[in-house]
Amino acid sequence: MGRGRTGLPPGAGKDETLMSGVVRAITARAARSTAVAEHAVAARRGVAAFLDDLEADPRAALAPRFGQARVHLFREPGKLVRPMIVWLLGRSLGVEGSRLRPYAVVTELIHGASLLHDDVIDRALTRRGRPSANALYDNTLAVLAGDSILAEVTGRLAELGDLEVVRAVSATIQDLVAGESLQYELRGLVHADVRACVEVAELKTASLLSLCTWLPARIAGREDLAPDMAAIGRNTGISYQLTDDVLDFDAEHTGKPPFADWSEGKTNAVTAAMVGLHPEAEGPLADFFASEARRDAARCREAYGRLFPEAVREQALEQVRALAEEYTALADHHASAVPDTAEGRLFEQLRRKLLGRRS
Repeated sequence: MGRGRTGLPPGAGKDETLMSGVVRAITARAARSTAVAEHAVAARRGVAAFLDDLEADPRAALAPRFGQARVHLFREPGKLVRPMIVWLLGRSLGVEGSRLRPYAVVTELIHGASLLHDDVIDRALTRRGRPSANALYDNTLAVLAGDSILAEVTGRLAELGDLEVVRAVSATIQDLVAGESLQYELRGLVHADVRACVEVAELKTASLLSLCTWLPARIAGREDLAPDMAAIGRNTGISYQLTDDVLDFDAEHTGKPPFADWSEGKTNAVTAAMVGLHPEAEGPLADFFASEARRDAARCREAYGRLFPEAVREQALEQVRALAEEYTALADHHASAVPDTAEGRLFEQLRRKLLGRRS
């Protein structure tokens, strides 16, 4: 499979849709200079070049629906936060963009493959406002598409030739699998173990963000910065996920669908905190998770108000907010290692946007 194409694919106008949300907002607010704009474009071009490679792959012609499933997520790749992190931190450390791009793309490929697999496990029908790959094609093709993308990651890492990066990526993928397995084992179970929820967050969300913040130090040959850089991503990821758990119940004016975790029978950190404060609700909530009523947001809201007193709800939300702030403080501490350059400051704005988000 060719790797030579680094420009935009035919019909390059479609590439302008590949960056949205937090990256677009951060870039527009941070600066108007050509140099800063190029940082955003770099992430988009990397994904666009990957689409070129996949569409040129002769194997896609042998099984067209498989080929379509494989590129499905990357046609609307979301915020591209992970490759942006690699790019901005790498540039802040003086690494040339041509060296950063393949690593940045690898992080987005891992993320995309994990989403394809997650949607099958969760039986999700939508992703990013569109039909999910498993809904549009079927579970088998979605799983095979995710497997193929991970194989693509292996091939690209082999070409790069850094065994330490290969080990780090392998460990990250193992963490993603372990986190999804733990979450699957806990599905439908009502419990008061907030630490278990943090462990899922560390494995499923923080591990990949930690890889994204570690990679630039490795590429730059700055082993002295590697522990701090990895810790930035780890603590940011945990704080991000805990904030997401809060928004599942406190999502007014955000546009985030409420009670998404309850609809899937998941005990998130806020639910665990509420059960710890009000254990008599454990049995009734377990019954609710076992019923089809959990799939209706209005029924979830009714159960939320009926099973947990308002004081318990507010205290649990505050506990998880405070825990998220602890991890934010840890991330802030390690972020002092980020160089004070234009790219480093842009990374900091991106990181703070993630940690302070309301959607």
